[in-house]
Amino acid sequence: MSKLLMVAIGAACMMQAAPASRPVSLTEAIRASVARVKADDARGEVASSQLRVLEAANKWKVELRPSLG
Repeated sequence: MSKLLMVAIGAACMMQAAPASRPVSLTEAIRASVARVKADDARGEVASSQLRVLEAANKWKVELRPSLG
């Protein structure tokens, strides 16, 4: 339901942002909104994976001690 709402809001925003010389059809606006939502989802996935890498790196422990041998 929330994605449908986001698509509808995005379509409304795209229709308002269109230049007056070229009208945008509802289909074009919905396609643009869906593409934007997919791009935002991809950015969120990248951010989540980077966070997991940083959390894993935080758990690694490296000790640099000279050893006498």
